[in-house]
Amino acid sequence: MDANRIVREAAEQAMIVGHLREKGLAEYLGCSEKSVHRILEEQPVKLIQDQYIRLMLLGGKLCEA
Repeated sequence: MDANRIVREAAEQAMIVGHLREKGLAEYLGCSEKSVHRILEEQPVKLIQDQYIRLMLLGGKLCEA
């Protein structure tokens, strides 16, 4: 599975679980709406590690220990 697809799926799930739109997810992650839009289009995005971890946790791709 492609990394961009995994990130897109996590973003979509995070938006569902968190009842968020693109703007809300961007605020939660601390990035721009443009970055979230690019994620949803499966385009490469540069985020910091903390942002990816938040996205994966909210999107259910990682389990908290």
